[in-house]
Amino acid sequence: MLLHARLEELKHDGKRNSEEYERLKNPSDRAGWLRLAANLTASTDRDAAIAQIYEELTGAEPALADEHRASAEQYRGYVDSSRDYAELALKKAGKL
Repeated sequence: MLLHARLEELKHDGKRNSEEYERLKNPSDRAGWLRLAANLTASTDRDAAIAQIYEELTGAEPALADEHRASAEQYRGYVDSSRDYAELALKKAGKL
């Protein structure tokens, strides 16, 4: 199914993004805060796409609709968290 293939691709990208985040998560200068904000923005975009796929899967796989809805909600929570943290990183960068 194409939705599952896209979901796996996005999750694979997420692993690379998480590895990059680990390297960036303790910035010490303006450029570091900007790199962190860019990483978090990419994470936000990806997680929003994952949430959308899970929403589409609720219709494509009705027997698993509750699980897919729960996963979509979980990823929307990740979006909110990453977006908030990206905004904080940009504010911090602006102060340096």
